[in-house]
Amino acid sequence: MKKISIPKIKRRSTPDKPVRITNETVAEHRERIIAGGRRFKYPLQYARHRLVINAVIITTLSLILLVGLGWWQLYFAQNTSTFFYRVTQVLPLPVGSIDGSDVRYSDYLLYYRPSEYYLNKYDEIKPDSQDGKLQLEYKKRDAMDRAIADAYARKIAREQDITVSDDEVTDALAALKKADNGTLSDDAITSSAQQVFGITQQDIRTQYHNSILRGKVAFAVDDTAAGIVSNIERQVTVKQSLKDIADSINKDAPNTVQYGVSGLISQSTVFDGVNVADIASAEKDTITGPIKSMTSDGYLFFKVLATSDNQVNFEFVHVPLKKFANALQALKDQSKLREYIKIDPDQYTN
Repeated sequence: MKKISIPKIKRRSTPDKPVRITNETVAEHRERIIAGGRRFKYPLQYARHRLVINAVIITTLSLILLVGLGWWQLYFAQNTSTFFYRVTQVLPLPVGSIDGSDVRYSDYLLYYRPSEYYLNKYDEIKPDSQDGKLQLEYKKRDAMDRAIADAYARKIAREQDITVSDDEVTDALAALKKADNGTLSDDAITSSAQQVFGITQQDIRTQYHNSILRGKVAFAVDDTAAGIVSNIERQVTVKQSLKDIADSINKDAPNTVQYGVSGLISQSTVFDGVNVADIASAEKDTITGPIKSMTSDGYLFFKVLATSDNQVNFEFVHVPLKKFANALQALKDQSKLREYIKIDPDQYTN
């Protein structure tokens, strides 16, 4: 006879009776609760640690990629867009060095971009043509040379504590407004510069600042020119002919000074770095000077011969500043100049 199996009925386990917590057992009870939660805590800490590491790795790789892309755009592709120009204004990136002083990439673009803008917008020669590329390459060379001169001027300015204030820049821009009848406004100058050359008012101020600083440095270092000026001043009291004075100086040292007669020129122009309007305001038939140029051109002695409407005719003796340019050339000859981008007009001359 087959036995019938009777399933066993599982009894629920009776829960443990709650343990009474007393002052003596509260520490033990707290430790038991904390120990039970540790198995959830440690995996979460591990995941968070990995998350931080991954975030750091991704951020580092992104920065390396961004820096590499920027380097390629500036130093290999030579990107001259407004975006990269603003980047070079924020970051002091060099485009070369002269005697250990960095040549600012922003200065190079400051001088090159207006020429590029004008050629692309107004010039009859297409920038993509062989002649257009050749022109742009020459403009790059000119912009680089100006940026190098700025860098060397800043180096000397730091050594001799030479500075340019905002007021000096403002005064130089005010002189620009004397064109024709003196009606040019700030808006007119800015609008014209933006339309023709694609530059802003701040770009204009930066160009003038750099030019004034170069001029100050050139005057400060050229004691030879200062000695020639003193010699002319002594001769002015004896002779009344600027030509005789120039001939006597050039006799001992040829091409030391330059003599000439301007012919009738507009008072709204600039002559050897001097506003012609300032020359026209001088007393007629009287030798006046020296006047320092606003740039690094040099000193000017002159005598007004005639005036007509808004024009003036004068004879002059110009004392050029040579020491700064000669010192800069000497550094280049001594291989103390490095350029970080390739500029080669010869590649487009074949």
